[in-house]
Amino acid sequence: MLYFFINPASRSGKGARKWGEVEELLKKEQIPYEAHFLEANVSPRPVMDEIFTKECGDVSIVLIGGDGTVNQCLNGIPDFDRLLLSVIPTGSGNDFCRNKAIPSTLEEQLANILEKKHRLEVDRAVIVLPGEHGVESKRSFIVSTGIGYDAEICHEANQSRLKKALNKIKLGKLVYLTIGVKGLFSANLSDMTVTIDGQTTDYHNVFFIATMNQPFEGGGVAMTPKADDTDGQFDFLIVHGISRLKALCTVPLLYIKKHAGKPGVTLLTGKEITVSSSNKRTFHTDGECEEGCDAFRAYMDGKVHFIY
Repeated sequence: MLYFFINPASRSGKGARKWGEVEELLKKEQIPYEAHFLEANVSPRPVMDEIFTKECGDVSIVLIGGDGTVNQCLNGIPDFDRLLLSVIPTGSGNDFCRNKAIPSTLEEQLANILEKKHRLEVDRAVIVLPGEHGVESKRSFIVSTGIGYDAEICHEANQSRLKKALNKIKLGKLVYLTIGVKGLFSANLSDMTVTIDGQTTDYHNVFFIATMNQPFEGGGVAMTPKADDTDGQFDFLIVHGISRLKALCTVPLLYIKKHAGKPGVTLLTGKEITVSSSNKRTFHTDGECEEGCDAFRAYMDGKVHFIY
């Protein structure tokens, strides 16, 4: 049995259209399936609990959507040891699937999922955020988490009407570049204390800190080109200590993978990071954004069995 979780709104309705094609193929091939449609800000956990309770062995979950859909469902999984996760990408970014050899045709995608042709043990991470009265909140992520300028771009892009319009003509990524240039001059910079695997460093005038499990975020921006989501560690990108004018020259280099070694660019690796900021900044997990964060901790927390 294949259990589908569909985000019908992904990429301005592409998710719904893709599901129509998938369902037609499933019926034609007489493949048993169950479909569930996702809603924004509604956890799929109750449905996931029912599925994992009635199934005895591994559970094949197939997602139709983008990185936000993956994150939403990842945080609804009750048992990662039994999960077999597959993704049919329909988002505007699709950074989780970007460096994986997922076939281009739907027929091949479904055939590979049914045959369990390729299996990859992908790292799963957790971000911990402080809350009121000392109560922490935790959330899994699989692409990246970030605080500062990159999250601010993501937050504004998610609310942008321009992004929706450009998505319809397959140019949605341009909105990140447009917002990004403007954001360099409006970003509220801060000083941050960063501890990576027990080693603490103070950074001043921080534009952003990206904690990467994948090489890409923001629809294909190679923040950490050498990142490997199977190696059990993060790749970190910290942009700090340079003027806004210098940043205007440096940040575009991310798009062509030429930022390493440039002034104000620090690339590190590690299994755990703790960040404390001098003022509240926007942060994101897999592109899902919130405002008002001045501290977080992120660490590796096991594997996801990915089938493609």
